[in-house]
Amino acid sequence: MDRDDLIRMATQKAIGILAECGLKYRKRDFVREQSEWITTTEGYARARETITILLNGNITLKAYFEDYENGSRGKKLKKEIDKFYNYFNANVHQDGIAFTFTKKELEIEIVQDNSDEGKIELVMKKIQKLLALAESANEHEALSASLKAQKLLAKYNLDLEQVDGEVDQDIEEAKMNVTTGNTWKADLAVIIANSYRCKFYVLTDNIYVFRGYRADVLVARRVFAYLFSVGKRLGKDFQSTNSATRNAYSSYCWGFVVGIRMELEKQCTALALICPKKVEEDWKELSKSLESIKRKATRLVDRDAYYKGKLDGIRALNAQFIECTD
Repeated sequence: MDRDDLIRMATQKAIGILAECGLKYRKRDFVREQSEWITTTEGYARARETITILLNGNITLKAYFEDYENGSRGKKLKKEIDKFYNYFNANVHQDGIAFTFTKKELEIEIVQDNSDEGKIELVMKKIQKLLALAESANEHEALSASLKAQKLLAKYNLDLEQVDGEVDQDIEEAKMNVTTGNTWKADLAVIIANSYRCKFYVLTDNIYVFRGYRADVLVARRVFAYLFSVGKRLGKDFQSTNSATRNAYSSYCWGFVVGIRMELEKQCTALALICPKKVEEDWKELSKSLESIKRKATRLVDRDAYYKGKLDGIRALNAQFIECTD
């Protein structure tokens, strides 16, 4: 298979993801230039709204928020940014959405019957529909959906190992760009990773990484995105009604994280969820090369805000808010 075959398949898959997120792209929207064939990710000229890069056998296509061919499409792309967390091959950047596919997976897609989706994709479609409930801006729906997604993933992993025997999966990573500030977000990310059978580390100040089996890290990233968004919104709402309270926002959010942790730990115990041995062994080796991040001890200035956040976190993940129907 030559580069053209790989690029055609990568383009087809990227267009499919964009279409599922309500955006219409065509092959010609992904421009090809001689300058695309480079060995580093720097030094290339940006062509219109999208470019194609071939790097170490991997192909990356990028759709920009500043769409020079169709400005309204670029604005819609930015508006629908949260939907792309559903896709392992999509990574959200400050200037657009990048779609990266490995040479190996593209070759497999080319030789197989593409009409039969893999089990991971089918499960992710179910989870995507489930998490769509959170778009109503109702915090309980968002968090209830995340817990239901966890239950579905637990059931899926059992079926995957028993039916298909795919125990020896590859270790992969799902990255996420995050905003600065909100020091509690790292603790939330660790809790989510532990609850979804994977690991978490900080690559840079604004890039978080979930590492483990593909299905696990993809759901962990999606759930974290929702919970982080919900926690910020509830914290700001609490602060707006308690403006005289010093640091009400941060105290509330720390409590919210603790409440989430308590309920997710119960869920993990009930489902007997444990991190796969291969993921643990991989993490043991990787962590040797990672630097520890020192953070200041948390100061709970407002205990009332903390306990209110904790209660809301517990209530949000409590069974009374969840419909356990498939």
